[in-house]
Amino acid sequence: MYKSLIVAILFFTDCSKKPILDPHIIVLGTTQDGGAPQAGCKKTCCINRWANPKKEFYVTSIGIVDPNTKEAWMIEATPDFPRQLKKLTDENEIKGIFITHAHIGHYSGLMYLGRETMGYKNMPLFLGPRMSDFIATNAPWSQLVELKNVKINQLKEDKEIVLEAIRHESFVYYDVPQSLKDDREIVIASLKKYGLMLEFVSDKLKKDREIVFTAVKQCGFALKYANKMFKDDKEIVHEAIKSDGWALQFVGKKFFKDPNFLMLAVKHHGYAFELLPKKYKRDKAFIEKCIIIHAYILRFLDLKIIMN
Repeated sequence: MYKSLIVAILFFTDCSKKPILDPHIIVLGTTQDGGAPQAGCKKTCCINRWANPKKEFYVTSIGIVDPNTKEAWMIEATPDFPRQLKKLTDENEIKGIFITHAHIGHYSGLMYLGRETMGYKNMPLFLGPRMSDFIATNAPWSQLVELKNVKINQLKEDKEIVLEAIRHESFVYYDVPQSLKDDREIVIASLKKYGLMLEFVSDKLKKDREIVFTAVKQCGFALKYANKMFKDDKEIVHEAIKSDGWALQFVGKKFFKDPNFLMLAVKHHGYAFELLPKKYKRDKAFIEKCIIIHAYILRFLDLKIIMN
């Protein structure tokens, strides 16, 4: 029994020493843009870190490594770029940097690629359309482009990449190039995550019933941005109200004549009671039904009506 146990331990110990051949990530930093300790911070959490550099935390960044080719890519160029680059390239060669957005802690590390420090030649930068324009047209970052310290690679036309990004974060739609903004699959994927993105969809697609239905199903308030004709569409309006009764303010006038519909709105948002026509606010039987489904409306009631 013991012999078998020893053999097993030796086997797994040996396995643990084998190099990882699958691509993997290296966590290079986990803190907000200012790092830790932060400049000017005199709180206990920072004082302890000032006194002990080993407790420093670097700004959020990760590295992607292909151990077979010894190639690596960095996600974000932070103020801690020098130390993070060293960690990433101890055994690998950096092949490019991805910048996700324009918070200063995510791109300020690019300064180290300039002639004042590394004097790098044509470091590939992988950027979205807006970030590409920002780096190319705003000093001092534009100097990196002009002196060919960096080479911008704009990630914009690959529908598959855009779709995958949107499935993780709907706000990516802001940066989708115009050539893909009217792609129904991309728009629907974005609206499934965040219906209020309907505000930024083209007028053409705001007339698309499936597009609008998808938006209001995720967030009823998106009805505000729908084409006028859908505000009288019974199915779409009901879907919006079920998602958010407060969307009642955007529905067509005909729905305010339907007490059952109005009660549905109150059920899904107590504040919707404030939007009801006066005759329903004074209808004791109607009010009693509303109280049962959403007691919150009591704050809006005229108690004299209830007591009579």
